[in-house]
Amino acid sequence: PDIDYEILCNELANAQQGYLRGIVKAKHLDPSLPWHRHKGQEFIYVLSGTLELHTEHYAPTLLKRGDSLLFDSSMGHHYVSKGRGEAQILITMSLEDYENITEQLHQSTKSRKKNPPK
Repeated sequence: PDIDYEILCNELANAQQGYLRGIVKAKHLDPSLPWHRHKGQEFIYVLSGTLELHTEHYAPTLLKRGDSLLFDSSMGHHYVSKGRGEAQILITMSLEDYENITEQLHQSTKSRKKNPPK
């Protein structure tokens, strides 16, 4: 996976926004992966490391610790860690048209823990 997620503030039923902490694993853009895209907007804040945001319409944007950005998340996007270690980010995004997103992320996290990369 290119990013590991920790779901934050998921106790509210019928939430309109999702809040995540992400650990960006990718060190380069993998052209074989499909673009991440979903309705609404996405806000990212870099907690640590250096993040490069790739989008299908613009040149990559470099963000360092303390930087933030709001973008149209219907535009395809990928995160790449450009520092020595992994970039850690805080993400908030619209949950419109996401069904069971917290369950999907929980399942993804559980399967990675059961089957760690070798």
